[in-house]
Amino acid sequence: MLRSRGIVLATLLVFGGAACTRQHAAVSALRDALRRAYPGARFDLAFAGKPSNLQITVDSAGFRNYQLDSHQLHSLGQALARFTLQHYGEAAALDTITIQVVEERSGALLWRSVTFERESFSVAGVR
Repeated sequence: MLRSRGIVLATLLVFGGAACTRQHAAVSALRDALRRAYPGARFDLAFAGKPSNLQITVDSAGFRNYQLDSHQLHSLGQALARFTLQHYGEAAALDTITIQVVEERSGALLWRSVTFERESFSVAGVR
């Protein structure tokens, strides 16, 4: 009985590890594709809460504009979400793509302000 539990647990760990490795490889490939498509932009990818919600964080400086208006942010978010669906090998497992844009502003006397604009897109709505 104990031996069969060990075999079942080992099997689950092997399949779970293989899935995580495949997912990690797909995320790395997506990050590389984003960097090639948007040179100069910094991208961080993570799963927010559950593996079906991919969160992409990008610095707006990569688009040569620290202050994007709401229409530009929405358009950028949609473009990145569509790009993700086209280039992410595990896109079928996603139900939400969240785009978080980091905007950094600085001014006189070295003050600095950082804001995060976030928008989530359902995969069904982006397709």
